[in-house]
Amino acid sequence: DIQEAVKHLKGKVLISGYVPTIPVLLEGTPEEVYEWSMKCLDSGVEMLTPGCAMAPHTPVENINAMAEALADWIGK
Repeated sequence: DIQEAVKHLKGKVLISGYVPTIPVLLEGTPEEVYEWSMKCLDSGVEMLTPGCAMAPHTPVENINAMAEALADWIGK
């Protein structure tokens, strides 16, 4: 539970949160990737990451959507 992790660990360790690799980054739309990325960031994670190594054919548009979400979140 990310909220529990943030509650107990924020400031003690770096909390990373991830966008699911296959169902979202590989098979999802850029809009889904953006939504998942914002959800992770809004939950209190300090490092946005993919869930695991990215599949070789992950669409560049999806990777860009993850980066765009981070830029928008930082700009809030």
